Amino acid sequence: MVDNLKKESLFLRIEKVLAEISLLLLVLVIFIDVVLGAIFRLDINDYYAQHLVIWVTLLGATLVTHKGEHLSISLAEKIVPEKYHGLLKSITAYISIVVTTIVALSSVGLIFFGTDRPDDVIVPIEVFTFILPVAFLVMALRFFLYNSKGLWARLALSTAFIAGILFTLNDIFFIAQESVIRIYPDNLEVFEQLDSLIFTVTNLTSSLLDWLAVPLVIVLILSALIGTPIFVVLSGLAIVLFKSSGNSFLLDIPQSMYTILSGDVIPAVPLFTLVGFIMSEGKAGERLVKLFRALLGWLPGGLAIVIVLICAFFTTITGATGVTILALGGLLYSIMKQRQYKSDFSLGFLTSAGSNGLLFPPSLPVMMYGVAALVPIPDLFIAGLVPGFLMVGALGVMGVLHARKQKISKIPFEPKALLRPLLDALPELLLPLLIIIGIFSPLGLNIVGTAAIAVVYVLVVELVIHRDIPVKNLFRVMAKGLPIIGGILIIIAAAKGLNNFMVYEMIPQSFALWVEEVIKSKYLFLILLNIALLITGCFMDIFSAIFVVAPLVIELGAIFHIDPVHLGIIFLANLQLGYLTPPVGLNLFMASYRFQEPLPRIYKSVLPFFFVMLAVLLIITYVPVISADLGLFSPKLLNPVFTSK
Repeated sequence: MVDNLKKESLFLRIEKVLAEISLLLLVLVIFIDVVLGAIFRLDINDYYAQHLVIWVTLLGATLVTHKGEHLSISLAEKIVPEKYHGLLKSITAYISIVVTTIVALSSVGLIFFGTDRPDDVIVPIEVFTFILPVAFLVMALRFFLYNSKGLWARLALSTAFIAGILFTLNDIFFIAQESVIRIYPDNLEVFEQLDSLIFTVTNLTSSLLDWLAVPLVIVLILSALIGTPIFVVLSGLAIVLFKSSGNSFLLDIPQSMYTILSGDVIPAVPLFTLVGFIMSEGKAGERLVKLFRALLGWLPGGLAIVIVLICAFFTTITGATGVTILALGGLLYSIMKQRQYKSDFSLGFLTSAGSNGLLFPPSLPVMMYGVAALVPIPDLFIAGLVPGFLMVGALGVMGVLHARKQKISKIPFEPKALLRPLLDALPELLLPLLIIIGIFSPLGLNIVGTAAIAVVYVLVVELVIHRDIPVKNLFRVMAKGLPIIGGILIIIAAAKGLNNFMVYEMIPQSFALWVEEVIKSKYLFLILLNIALLITGCFMDIFSAIFVVAPLVIELGAIFHIDPVHLGIIFLANLQLGYLTPPVGLNLFMASYRFQEPLPRIYKSVLPFFFVMLAVLLIITYVPVISADLGLFSPKLLNPVFTSK
């Protein structure tokens, strides 16, 4: 039954088409805005692009739910006997249904009275916001249908919907009350009855949560370890904490999601992710390998240097290290084996190289940190250059040393043999330059406009110049990228709700005061920060960590007078290494999946690289001058339009 449900239905096909059209419209609206601005000095209101992201995110998230590929830790599946895996899935499905049902019902209030639209746009705000309750309801139904094998399972999971409804009774009655006022403004009797119900439910839920809040938080955290999607855990924590703090209504949760997804910089996330997917679907990786082998193959360990550069290139463009491993891992592993690199070295090297590049422009984590921490994004990109090259260089040196030790043969340098690969790969090589010019030049572009130009550019390269991707397959490529886009952005949206709770309760400030009393040394603080962020990087993806953990770190950094830009580089470099930290660093699982190797072997192969990169991380942390403004760009040259609101 479940397998049949997962087959393509008419509803699923419509869902995919809507998601693909939304993504295409997002590209077109921003690109047309850039063109009109450059030629005619006209401006399309950013409202449309920012709100199309909401559709792209939510439809992408429903597609991820259909495929069962939401980002999760799933640590328990590795240690719990297989016969209990069904029980674990039922538990995670139950929690997922409860949480997504709550968000779906509370999102209805957003349609009624949650947001306003500018006067100069004609599309009603409801066109964009109604997707929130619809999408979360679809996800709740899919969690139910895909995990309800048998009558008893269906009956048990059905109660999850009831629990979700009970948790949002306040919101349901409030929406009904507001509707009555709008339709029957003189019907005070119904209004007072609903008001009484709201008061009663508020008192009841407050009493229950006085002793249920802590157990529910513990259950949610433990559920993350058994495979509950990270976005569900973050949303669930926000819901419980908001309710337990005396907040009667849960409208703040979808309101937070709406706010972050309609932000100024957020449209760049799906666009740059799409750029990476278009390139990985073509033969850009193969062309770059041929070029760099011809250029650097004569060096000892030349192939290793080539691989580090290519992985950094793709990770920088996609902003997701797992995509690099999945897209290029097989090709690069095969090449390393042909060149007689040892198997364990190749596994560890590729897994480690897959996380490099997160500090270079136009890295999405850097942009997200700028948004969350209110730090100028160009400053972060400049400050990340030297630390980023240190990370790349450290792996390159390890590759050279291994090649010399194993006496791996070199490729003779032939200038004539370089011309053809250079011409073939030249369009891809120009892409980073195009992005840097767009970000840092005074041309009037912002990061979102640059991202749209990058999408159009790679489309021309892959569809017209190289013809790697037939035009008829364009929507198929977009469909492959949408689950990654939706999976990332839904986590960012969920993390924003938890972030808002922390801001409302002034948790960062309170925690900062406590640390100030306990820790007196700046260097002791930095040591503890390194340890805490490595652990965070193990158990939390970088995007949710930015919005959940960064507010705490920013307050603490201010106490010890750490430059906010340097603190951002420390934060991101730690989380980058967290992807490789055993036992649950995300890239370890990605590598195990991609190379079809057991996790213990991946752990063993990665450890030497982990310790070398840890040494680089310590240099980045304790030698702040390398994360300073290098003077490469005068502030006057930085694009004044490019901000991190």
